[in-house]
Amino acid sequence: RRHTRYISVTGVQTCALPICLSVACCVTGEALHQALLYSHLTRRHTRVLDSRLLDFDQIKLALCQASIGADVVLIDGHGGWLDGVEPGDMFGSDAELAQSTGTPVLLVQDCSGPQAGALQSVKQSLGGRDVPAVSGLVANHLPAAPAGASGLSHPALGALSRAAESLGLPRFIGGLSDTPLGAAMPSVAITQEENPVTLPMQLFIEAGNLASSGVDLDALLRSEEHT
Repeated sequence: RRHTRYISVTGVQTCALPICLSVACCVTGEALHQALLYSHLTRRHTRVLDSRLLDFDQIKLALCQASIGADVVLIDGHGGWLDGVEPGDMFGSDAELAQSTGTPVLLVQDCSGPQAGALQSVKQSLGGRDVPAVSGLVANHLPAAPAGASGLSHPALGALSRAAESLGLPRFIGGLSDTPLGAAMPSVAITQEENPVTLPMQLFIEAGNLASSGVDLDALLRSEEHT
């Protein structure tokens, strides 16, 4: 799940650079490495929205501050979006944060297994009481696509979209396979764990290209219109 979400968020940031779109980011939970990485990419402070440390008035204030001078604010969630502080409790979850702040949600779904299982998982995630509406879905871990049929033309993505529509689920706006990126990684692996800004810029450019081919970024940025 995190693979596609990182690629999508990083892709929006990278693709925004040449069109002068100002993107601000926030992260939930204890995602300090992601916050450092996103701050490095956007040249803006990335706020950590940890509901165990901040009350919701403080979180709303942080979102308001993040939006100053930004065209769009992206929030990168953590873990399962219904995972709260205690098992079975939505308190402290990304879903609660989205509901309390009125934030549009794009749900990343693991689609490495059978299609029916992935869609059943989506139904369960959306069927609980007080669960906020989801604007769209992004498929993660799609199987390798035939030559010339990757990205938004991936046949598995088309099948998922049709099946989701028949079940009354939100639409899939894209999906990514487990495609390795070609950029060279730092020679000392521990460096990227301690300081993710040492990752080569080419890696982010490739992530942006992958995201723009596999996810409808226009639909992602327009997600608020579908809530």
